[in-house]
Amino acid sequence: MGAADTTADKSYRKHVEKNFSQDRWREGSRTQAHQEALVYTRIRYGLPYMRVTEHQFRQINNLLRRITSITLGVPSYAASTFVKGTAIFNTLTDRLIVHQEAQSHRLTSKQGRALLELMGYNTANLPVIPLTATPWEAIPFIKGKSIPKHMNPEEDAARRAARTRMQQLTDSPSYHGDASFTAGKVVTASIDSCGNAVVNHHHDVPSVATAEMLAITQAITQHDHQSESILIRSDSQATLWAFLRNELPPNIRAVLAEYGQRHPES
Repeated sequence: MGAADTTADKSYRKHVEKNFSQDRWREGSRTQAHQEALVYTRIRYGLPYMRVTEHQFRQINNLLRRITSITLGVPSYAASTFVKGTAIFNTLTDRLIVHQEAQSHRLTSKQGRALLELMGYNTANLPVIPLTATPWEAIPFIKGKSIPKHMNPEEDAARRAARTRMQQLTDSPSYHGDASFTAGKVVTASIDSCGNAVVNHHHDVPSVATAEMLAITQAITQHDHQSESILIRSDSQATLWAFLRNELPPNIRAVLAEYGQRHPES
């Protein structure tokens, strides 16, 4: 795959240099769109259905990382850790998860099957859609949405305004929590039902995502919710996936399960 990687890398670089001016190269918006169309789509739609070794997967990641660097206009010797740290691009693993979740949704939800029928697919022989589990079994009353990163005040003005309007129109209460993580030690803070700050200290926390989960759990359990669902907004993708896929750590899951037992109307 090494020769193929090099050829694809050179081909993509040649395409970008030929079709975009220096200013457009720096801006990267149209370049990113071409990257999505030329490279990521083929890999994202093909890779979930192929058997690849860990070495091959790493080579594909390296290829995509080089293309990302070209799109951003950073020098070839820039550390990949810093490029990844910008969080401008989702990783290959993130994209594959999103693709698989979308495919699963089409097969296991009424909305998804309706879309398949509109496209001419026969869904009559598909398995029966399973019923949603009770809250204390799968915690489905908790949903998650990501906070968009890197919203430019000028380029993303309409998007920022739409997000502001959406927040203003919602009539559900908002509960805020945050966490500070340093070498396994975490401080979580939230506001209780009386408006007082609640601060807790935690030890031996394995990751920043777990710290975020602790803060969210603390914020949820400080209140007696009267709504039918709880919406979480977080900039931690790992935290959102943990809630959405019901892959919470046992201690956090136990706290939320107990809360669900005491508040079945939530």
